[in-house]
Amino acid sequence: MEYERLARLLVERGLPVTAAAVHGHLVGRLAGGERLSGDALERALVAALESEPARAEPLLEDLADCYRAERSALASGELSFRPLLPGDDVPLGRRVEELAAWCRSFLSGFGAVVAGGEQLSADARELLADLGQIAQAGFGGEAVEADERDFVEVAEYVRIAALNLHAECAPAREGEAAGEARE
Repeated sequence: MEYERLARLLVERGLPVTAAAVHGHLVGRLAGGERLSGDALERALVAALESEPARAEPLLEDLADCYRAERSALASGELSFRPLLPGDDVPLGRRVEELAAWCRSFLSGFGAVVAGGEQLSADARELLADLGQIAQAGFGGEAVEADERDFVEVAEYVRIAALNLHAECAPAREGEAAGEARE
């Protein structure tokens, strides 16, 4: 799904979240190892939209497709996953805001799946702390070329952090789920 399309759909439905925030939440849940379908997926999508089911319903099929596509992208090992953010034609200040919103929502989604964090490696805890710092980012003033480069580097760091958290947490959760299914 493209950022602009999801943003337009959210505005049309009068929903209070941004496209980056919705995407970040879904990816955070996936990175934490969650694998949903059916009614459970629908409830998670409604929660990501911060809406009641009736207002969210027209978007659920598109978001379920997005969830499944990101699940495949994260698991593919091809590093094709990308956070859903506005394009380079959007002013840098707005892109920084959306990256921060993506990180906040990623942490929220991840936290909904991975309680505590005591079972996480030191590297994973550091990545989460870094995402927490990026979630507080803001930008004021006139953008210069160095600011654009810095933004690209930070966005790439966020992408790699999400992939690494997924690589650590998703296989462990899938193993737990397989063990529960056998019992």
